[in-house]
Amino acid sequence: MTNLTNILSQETQSLKTQYIEFTKDWAKSDFFEKTQWLKEYYLFMDTKYKNKEYMKEHGVYFNPEYRNEYLSNYRDTFDKMPKEILLGDVDAYIKKQIEKSEKHYESSIIKLANKIQQ
Repeated sequence: MTNLTNILSQETQSLKTQYIEFTKDWAKSDFFEKTQWLKEYYLFMDTKYKNKEYMKEHGVYFNPEYRNEYLSNYRDTFDKMPKEILLGDVDAYIKKQIEKSEKHYESSIIKLANKIQQ
C-alpha cells in the first residue's frame, strides 16, 4: 500500500505543483473578496443599524434577542470568517489554504491507492 502511495505521489508531482499554484491564486482572490465583504458589513452596520431613525422605520431595535433573517445571515457569515481575514493577514491565510490543499492532495492519493488495490 505505501509503495503504491509513494509511486502515485512521485508520478503526480507536477499535478501537485499546479494544484498548489492554483490554490495560492485562489486564496489571494478569496482573501480580498472576503475582506471586501467585511468592509461592506461594517459599513452596513455603521450606517443602517446605528441610525435610530432607520431602525425605527424598519422595526429594528437594540434588543440582543432580536435577529431577523437578513441580520442572521450576515452574522453567521461573519462568525464563520477565518481569523486570518479578520486580522488582515493575507500571507497567513494563503499559507493556511496551502496546508489544507496539501493535506487534501495527500488524502486523495491514499484514497486512490485504496481504490486501485480493491
